[in-house]
Amino acid sequence: MLLILCGWAAGRQKAAELRRAVADAQRMIRFLKGLSGHLQFDLPALQEMLARSGEALALQCLERMQGGAAFPQAYRAALAAEPMAPRLKEILEPLGQLLGAYDAASQTRSLEFMLTQLEEYRGEAKSTQQRLAPLYQSAGVLAGVLICILLV
Repeated sequence: MLLILCGWAAGRQKAAELRRAVADAQRMIRFLKGLSGHLQFDLPALQEMLARSGEALALQCLERMQGGAAFPQAYRAALAAEPMAPRLKEILEPLGQLLGAYDAASQTRSLEFMLTQLEEYRGEAKSTQQRLAPLYQSAGVLAGVLICILLV
């Protein structure tokens, strides 16, 4: 019975990873939309914009900047420490070179492009989650049952 439970738990863990990918994408979409709104309407300083976002990634970056790191390096380090899918990090990576380096209109256009990529990623991740999460959960239980049968 314990083996079946372990298989079930492993399947649930894998399904949770799929759910986390969708949640991370949604969180980053909200973050970029917030940055875009700040750039379009009130143009705060970079540090203020990061602090207002309340996003963990931005706050980690801000903390590193207060420690003396330049924004691109602080952002790269904060992004590397973030536990998210490599594809999501790949989409977000250009943000470190973008924010504060160009005029507001150029930054906004680039953020809109990144948002488009994030929304596509979220759609793919959601589709994958809906398709594979039940499979992983069932496969975990079946693997536990199979191991029980093999050991008996």
